[in-house]
Order: sequence, then C-alpha cells, then structure tokens
Amino acid sequence: MATSASSPTARRFELARRLRELRLAAGKSVEEVARELMCSPAKISRMETAGRTVQARDVRDLLRFYDLPAEEQAEVMALAADARHRGWWQDYRSLNEQTQTYIGLESAAVLMREYQTLRMPGLLQTADYTRALVNGVRPPGYWDPGAVDEIVQARARRQARIQDGSLQLHTMVDEVAFTRVVGSVDVMAEQIAHLAEMSVLANVRLQLIPIDSGYHAGLDGSFHVLSFESGMLDDIVFIEGQYGNQILDKKDLVDRYLKVYEQLSGSVALSPERTTDWLDEHHRKYIDLDKKGRREVRTLYRQV
Repeated sequence: MATSASSPTARRFELARRLRELRLAAGKSVEEVARELMCSPAKISRMETAGRTVQARDVRDLLRFYDLPAEEQAEVMALAADARHRGWWQDYRSLNEQTQTYIGLESAAVLMREYQTLRMPGLLQTADYTRALVNGVRPPGYWDPGAVDEIVQARARRQARIQDGSLQLHTMVDEVAFTRVVGSVDVMAEQIAHLAEMSVLANVRLQLIPIDSGYHAGLDGSFHVLSFESGMLDDIVFIEGQYGNQILDKKDLVDRYLKVYEQLSGSVALSPERTTDWLDEHHRKYIDLDKKGRREVRTLYRQV
C-alpha cells in the first residue's frame, strides 16, 4: 500500500501542516516568524500551505526558533528531505504543475470518492477513450507533439493502483457521460465493457446516476475527495477546471463535498449491483447500434 514516504508531494503537505502546528504551539505569529527568518510573511504562509518546496535551511532555522528537542528536529528534517525528492509524475512535461500536485497526492491516498458529470472516471478510462477525450477537450493545435501520448501513459501508471488494489475507488458517474460519443462507437463500447469489468473488483464501487433522477446536489460539477492513512493528512478535495484546478483542504469545505457525495450515493445513484446490470445492457445496445451502420449511429444513439 502506498504511504506518504512514496509521494514527495504528500510529504510536502505533511511538512506544511507540521510547521503550522509547531508555530501555533510556540505561540508565534506569522509576522514574528518572518522577522526571525528575515523574510516576508507571504513566504511563511506558503511554507505552511504547501505552496512551495521548503529549503532545508529554512526548516532548520524554524525548528531552532521553536526550540524543538533534537530528536523531534531530526524527524521534521527527514520529512523535509523526503519532500524534496522527485515523483515519477514530474518526468512528464505535458502535465502542468497543478496536475502534478494532484497526482502526487493521489499516489499517497488510500481512498478516492469521486463524482463525474460529463466524462468517465479517469482511473477507469481505456487508453482509446482517454486519447479521444484529451484531444477533444482542447482546441486544435493546443497540445505539443507527443503530449497526448504522455498523458495517456501517465494515466495508465495511475490506474495501476486500481489493478493492484492499493487504492479504494468509490465513483459515481452521471448518465449524461454515456450520451456523448467520445472517439467512436467502438471506443464507447470498449469503454463501457471496461467499466463493467472493473466494477466487480473488490476495491471499486461504481454507481450510475440516472438522467431521470432530475435535479440533485451534484449538478454544480465534478469533484474528487482523497483520503489518506490515519494521522497522515486530512481529506482533500480536488476540482478540475478548463484552465485551472483547485485543491481544497479546509475542513468545512471538505465536509460540504463529503455531504454531497453521501447524499448522491445514498439516495440518488443506482446501487453498484444495478449499475453493473445497466452497463451490461447498455453495452449490448451499443453493439446493436454499430450493426445498423456508422452514419446512423449518432441519430440512433438518442433513442438508447
């Protein structure tokens, strides 16, 4: 199972939390610490919110200022050293910094709770679906040569944690995601068959939200909630945007998303068993449509 030590990003977030806790325990304000280190208060804030990689000498000076015992200083310094390592996701130049931060956190999580409105869950996508999706959600010429291949490869590495069971995935998908053909009918048929196959894994809980469920709390948009080993990090919410992503870690905000997730899962979405049955039926309909001729598929699909 992945631990925080396997993810320098998670270690950076751990370090940020630890530094903030130490400052508060020492009764120091951000301004007092900034004066001691002869830097701006903004720098201290970034250190305590994982907004930047912290220099070892800054951590050392902080720990001395907080008069921390030598044994505890060594523990925090080791944490700071781990946070400066490189993660495998940093080798993919096509992944922007925000995406790399998210993957770094995901790689240390033990549970992901997810709601998707318009697309298939990333960790359950086939390579062909991912390739078609990534090409389609950006204007022509947006991606550098080889970028889409890198994104597909990186996603495959992330999906390995589903295959080996080290990540629990609880995901809900709105039926709307199935009404838009991504790539081709063949790609969609393969994608739906893959979802059905993955849905029976012990560490995967897949639920469908039917279109006829009407208005519900999830209509504001997709989100992910990452949970970690006890005592490591608090739950984190990730929201993906067109040209920017958000990571939320304030407890009141995270609790709101968890409340929405539980409400959708418990009273709006189909059960995992009914979802698997729905996928099997829908896959057969895709095959039937394909037999009727490619030119008619997009029109016929509306009747599914």
